[in-house]
Amino acid sequence: MHTNLEKENETLRLAIESFTKITGVRVKLLDQNLLKGNREIDARILITSQAGQDEFMVEVKGEVRAAILPRILEQFGNKRDHWLFVAQYIPGPTKEQFRQNGINYLEATGNCFINAGHLYLFVNDKEVKQVRKAAEGKLWKPSGLKLLFVMLQDHSLIGATYRELSEAAGIALGSIHPLLQDLQQEGWRDDDLVFGPSFNSLRERLSMRWAEIYPVVLQPRLKIGMFRFLSPASQWPRELPEGTYWGGEPAGEIYTNQLVPETYTLYTDRPANELVKKIRIVPDEKGNIAVYKKFWRDRPGLVIAPGAAPPLLAYADLRNSSDSRAWEIAEKIRMIYVPA
Repeated sequence: MHTNLEKENETLRLAIESFTKITGVRVKLLDQNLLKGNREIDARILITSQAGQDEFMVEVKGEVRAAILPRILEQFGNKRDHWLFVAQYIPGPTKEQFRQNGINYLEATGNCFINAGHLYLFVNDKEVKQVRKAAEGKLWKPSGLKLLFVMLQDHSLIGATYRELSEAAGIALGSIHPLLQDLQQEGWRDDDLVFGPSFNSLRERLSMRWAEIYPVVLQPRLKIGMFRFLSPASQWPRELPEGTYWGGEPAGEIYTNQLVPETYTLYTDRPANELVKKIRIVPDEKGNIAVYKKFWRDRPGLVIAPGAAPPLLAYADLRNSSDSRAWEIAEKIRMIYVPA
């Protein structure tokens, strides 16, 4: 059984109450906290509308990780239209992934996407601040994510001075001390220079957490815009202007030679007009090239494949894709390159 049953039950109660008030449909709670075969189900509900009745198995979560989609797709299987995912708050990118993959969801505020049986309901404009989970420590805010990004991948920064860390991460010198305090609370010790099993386990845990939080907290702040290749037949260039790197699917191909890109991600510290000239791309809101500001400083310990973003970033991009092809490549990159 879940360890936070009271919190989950309260989340479900609030969600049903808000949903009923907004939509006017009736919801009946049939069961809670039950086992069906070898699988735990948080609840079963019956939704009655003018069109008819629809029954759903319910999965309730208090906190939604950015990389939750693969697990939900596996759990719901080919009966996803009979499932409803309920949470206090679901990040916007995750909700979009859910809709693209036919996952029904409901937030505690009543925001929902339900497309099953007799129902089609989509509510997306209700305030979420009153139920959103409080932010975690400074380490998981943008500056902390930048610092953790370089420390996890560049061994030379273990035991570095505050100034060296500030320059490597590209963040204010005054923010280093509180961030390192948060990092120590996670179990990090600078004097542990022997990478034993416990330290490796910590680095793996922090790397996976970083990959989950990055697309929600930091990546949206970095977006420059959407582009497309000037010529539809253009081959994506392996050689890029200085300070520019492929992320996402192109990075997956560079690292593994096993992924033909269909969407493209670029990280750059160059002006957009320079990319237009040198890579021959043009702005297009419906294009398949997402361009982001590069947030790290180039160091020998970070970029290990020419033209590709550092492995942890490539992993995060691919792991949070809605394309199952990318998940397999992400796992291969994790096994070979991501700290463990």
